[in-house]
Amino acid sequence: MEIEMKTAPKLENGEYKGVITDVQYDTDPYDYTRILVKVEGTETILTYSCPTNLSDGSKLMRVLQAFGVAFQEGQKIDPSQVLINKNVKFYIANKPSKKDATKMFANISEDTLSPL
Repeated sequence: MEIEMKTAPKLENGEYKGVITDVQYDTDPYDYTRILVKVEGTETILTYSCPTNLSDGSKLMRVLQAFGVAFQEGQKIDPSQVLINKNVKFYIANKPSKKDATKMFANISEDTLSPL
């Protein structure tokens, strides 16, 4: 497979709009839910990551509650059914890379992903 080399996109700190394009799940090394958001007016796709845990007050549950899902003990839900193709707003705060502190990357700030 050939992969195109390109410069990483730069986004300034601030509020943005976009659309949720996908919800993916990782299990190694931990169970994480990755919410993929395409930034409006760009080709940039950012990831908002949450532990795959739907307890009352968990990060993923807070996202779902912003989209109208009420916490109900024992109920099962597919987050992708709730989130995919939803228009959203969020705040980006650039953070230094853990591997190289001289490099910055755009990060969706915690608890800012919400419906438009």
